[in-house]
Amino acid sequence: MFARTAIAASSGIPYTDWFASAGNTWHAAGLPLAAGAVYLIAFVLWARWDGLFRDRPRLSMPAFLWLPSLTEKVEMRAGTLR
Repeated sequence: MFARTAIAASSGIPYTDWFASAGNTWHAAGLPLAAGAVYLIAFVLWARWDGLFRDRPRLSMPAFLWLPSLTEKVEMRAGTLR
Protein backbone atom coordinates (compact mmCIF):
# COMPACT_ATOMS: atom_id res chain seq x y z
CA MET A 1 0.00 0.00 0.00
CA PHE A 2 2.78 2.43 0.94
CA ALA A 3 4.78 1.66 -2.22
CA ARG A 4 1.73 2.26 -4.40
CA THR A 5 1.05 5.59 -2.69
CA ALA A 6 4.69 6.68 -2.87
CA ILE A 7 5.00 5.81 -6.56
CA ALA A 8 1.75 7.57 -7.39
CA ALA A 9 2.80 10.67 -5.47
CA SER A 10 6.22 10.82 -7.13
CA SER A 11 4.78 10.59 -10.63
CA GLY A 12 1.90 13.02 -10.18
CA ILE A 13 -0.45 10.63 -11.97
CA PRO A 14 -3.51 9.37 -10.06
CA TYR A 15 -3.54 5.64 -9.37
CA THR A 16 -6.66 5.11 -11.46
CA ASP A 17 -4.89 6.53 -14.55
CA TRP A 18 -1.64 4.55 -14.29
CA PHE A 19 -2.50 2.25 -17.18
CA ALA A 20 -4.57 4.69 -19.24
CA SER A 21 -1.69 5.02 -21.72
CA ALA A 22 1.81 3.70 -22.25
CA GLY A 23 3.29 7.05 -21.23
CA ASN A 24 1.39 7.05 -17.95
CA THR A 25 2.55 3.51 -17.23
CA TRP A 26 6.17 4.44 -17.87
CA HIS A 27 6.03 7.59 -15.72
CA ALA A 28 3.94 6.10 -12.90
CA ALA A 29 5.60 2.71 -12.51
CA GLY A 30 8.50 2.14 -14.89
CA LEU A 31 10.77 5.03 -14.01
CA PRO A 32 10.41 4.82 -10.20
CA LEU A 33 10.94 1.04 -10.20
CA ALA A 34 13.99 1.30 -12.47
CA ALA A 35 15.44 4.06 -10.30
CA GLY A 36 14.81 1.96 -7.19
CA ALA A 37 16.59 -1.03 -8.74
CA VAL A 38 19.63 1.09 -9.62
CA TYR A 39 19.63 2.57 -6.10
CA LEU A 40 19.49 -0.88 -4.47
CA ILE A 41 22.31 -2.26 -6.63
CA ALA A 42 24.45 0.79 -5.86
CA PHE A 43 23.74 0.44 -2.13
CA VAL A 44 24.66 -3.24 -2.07
CA LEU A 45 27.91 -2.52 -3.89
CA TRP A 46 28.67 0.36 -1.53
CA ALA A 47 27.76 -1.56 1.64
CA ARG A 48 29.88 -4.56 0.60
CA TRP A 49 27.46 -7.11 1.98
CA ASP A 50 29.47 -9.90 0.41
CA GLY A 51 31.13 -10.45 3.79
CA LEU A 52 27.81 -11.61 5.19
CA PHE A 53 27.64 -14.50 2.76
CA ARG A 54 31.15 -15.83 3.35
CA ASP A 55 32.41 -17.65 6.38
CA ARG A 56 36.13 -16.87 6.23
CA PRO A 57 37.08 -18.00 9.74
CA ARG A 58 35.58 -21.42 10.27
CA LEU A 59 33.35 -21.39 13.30
CA SER A 60 33.49 -24.31 15.68
CA MET A 61 30.34 -26.33 16.16
CA PRO A 62 29.46 -28.07 19.42
CA ALA A 63 29.17 -31.86 19.26
CA PHE A 64 25.47 -31.92 20.17
CA LEU A 65 24.66 -30.03 16.97
CA TRP A 66 26.30 -32.77 14.89
CA LEU A 67 24.11 -35.54 16.39
CA PRO A 68 20.99 -35.04 14.21
CA SER A 69 23.10 -35.10 11.07
CA LEU A 70 25.02 -38.19 12.11
CA THR A 71 21.92 -40.12 13.17
CA GLU A 72 20.29 -39.32 9.82
CA LYS A 73 23.30 -40.71 7.96
CA VAL A 74 23.18 -43.90 10.04
CA GLU A 75 19.46 -44.29 9.37
CA MET A 76 19.99 -43.75 5.65
CA ARG A 77 22.62 -46.48 5.51
CA ALA A 78 20.44 -48.85 7.51
CA GLY A 79 17.44 -48.09 5.34
CA THR A 80 15.29 -47.07 8.28
CA LEU A 81 14.97 -43.36 7.40
CA ARG A 82 11.30 -42.38 7.38
